[in-house]
Amino acid sequence: MDKKKKFSLTIICTLLVVVLFYNQSVAFNFSLISLITWGILNFNTKQKRKDKSYWLLTFILFLTALSQFIYSDIYSFIALFFALSAYGLYAQFGKLNFILYPVVRFINSVVFLFRILSGEWIPKRKKGSKILSKLFAWFVMPVLFSIIFLLIYSTGSELIADFFKNIKFDFDVKHLSTLIIIGIFFFFNFWSPYIPRFLIKFNQSLSNDFREHQKEKLKPTYNFLELDLERKSGEITLVMLNIFLLIFILSYNYEQFFMSSSDGNLSAETHERVTTIVFSIIMAIGVILFYFKSTFNFDAKAKGLKKLTILWIVLNFLLVLSAITKNTEYILQFGLTFKRIGVYIFLTLSIIGLLFSYLKIKNKKTNLYLINRMTWTFFIAFTSCSIINFSWIVTSYNLSTNKGVESYYLRSFNYNKQVLYDTYKNDPEWMDFFDNERYKQEKTLEKSFLSHNLYDHYIDFGD
Repeated sequence: MDKKKKFSLTIICTLLVVVLFYNQSVAFNFSLISLITWGILNFNTKQKRKDKSYWLLTFILFLTALSQFIYSDIYSFIALFFALSAYGLYAQFGKLNFILYPVVRFINSVVFLFRILSGEWIPKRKKGSKILSKLFAWFVMPVLFSIIFLLIYSTGSELIADFFKNIKFDFDVKHLSTLIIIGIFFFFNFWSPYIPRFLIKFNQSLSNDFREHQKEKLKPTYNFLELDLERKSGEITLVMLNIFLLIFILSYNYEQFFMSSSDGNLSAETHERVTTIVFSIIMAIGVILFYFKSTFNFDAKAKGLKKLTILWIVLNFLLVLSAITKNTEYILQFGLTFKRIGVYIFLTLSIIGLLFSYLKIKNKKTNLYLINRMTWTFFIAFTSCSIINFSWIVTSYNLSTNKGVESYYLRSFNYNKQVLYDTYKNDPEWMDFFDNERYKQEKTLEKSFLSHNLYDHYIDFGD
C-alpha cells in the first residue's frame, strides 16, 4: 500500500470517527468502524497473505465486534481494540512475530507526535497532477472568502443578519477536536505503523526451531561449568523438585479434602491455594525454559533429565486436576461466582502451558516456541471470553441450585436483568429495582442507534 493511499485512509477513517462518535456513546459505532476498517484492509491485502492466522484474527475481530455490539462494556471494548490492532499488524506485516506486536504499538504511540509533525507521511504532489490545486482553487478559496464577506455584509444588512441567525452551528469544539486527535492517533499508527530497524533485525532471530549449528555444537550455559556437571546438576535439581512437588500435592489434597475449615475462611484459602498453584506452574515452565533452551534438547546423554522433566510436568498436571476438583466441589456447595469461573480459566491455561512445555521438549523446539504459543493462547482466551455472558451463567446456575442468591450480589451484575425479572417479577421486594432498571433501559433506547447495545433491546420488563 503506497503512501498516498495510507494518507487517504487515515483521513477517511478519522472523518468516520468524527461522524460515528460525535455526541454518541461508545457502543455499536465502535463495532461498525472496526468492521469497516477490516473491510478496507481485507480488500487491500494480497491473497497470498491470507493464511490460517489471518483468518483466525479475522474471526476474533468479528467475534469481539459482536461482543461490543451486544454489551458495549469496557471488557468488550478492550478486546475489540486488541483484536483490531493485532489484525492490522498481521495483515500488513505477516512475518513480524506476534510477541512484538505490543512493542510496536508502544513505540508508535511514543513517537507519534514526532512522526506526525515531520510531515513525511503526507504524499508529495506528482508533477502534472493538479487535482489538489484545482480543489483548493475552485472550492476551498471561493467558499472561504464567500463566508468571510457574507459575515461582513451581515453587519450592515438586517436581512442577511436574520439569515445567519436562523442557521445555528451547535458544535462542541472541544469534543470535536478530541475525536479528531483520537482518530488521527489511532488510524495514523494503524495504516502507517513504524517498525524500527533493530526490531526488524531482532525479529529475524525469533524462530520456533533451532538452527543447525545449535544442534551440532553443544555448549554449557556457563563457561565455568562443564556440560556433564550441568546435566548432573539439572538431574539433581529436578529430583529434588519432584520430591518437593509430590509432598506439596499430598499436603494440598489433605488440607483441601480432609481438613475442616470455616465457611468464611474457605473461600480465601481456596483462592490463595490456586494462586500458589498458578505461580508454581509459571516457575515450573521457567525451569524448563532454563534447562532446555538449547543444548539439552540434542544431548543424547540427557534422557534422564528429560524423563525427570516430563515427570515434573505430569505431577504439575495432577496438581491442577486437584485444584479443578476442589473448585468444582466448592461451586456445588456454595454456588458460582466470577472468581470461581476465573479459577477454571487460569487452571485451563495452566494445563495448556504444561502441554506446550511437553511438546517443546518432545519436538526439540526453542524457548520462543513456548512463548509464542502461550502469547497466542492468552490473546485468544482474553478476546474470546468477551462474547460470553458470565453474568447470565452465574445467575442462572445459582438460581437453579438456590445457592449464592443474595439479592445484593445478583443485582450487582450487568447482564442478568432478564433472568432476574423472569424469576422475581411477582416479588414486591424487587419492584423498585425493576422500575429503576426499566427507567435506565428507556433512557438508553432514547439515544441514537450508534450509541445502543443489542442487550438493551432484548430485555422485556413487561408493561
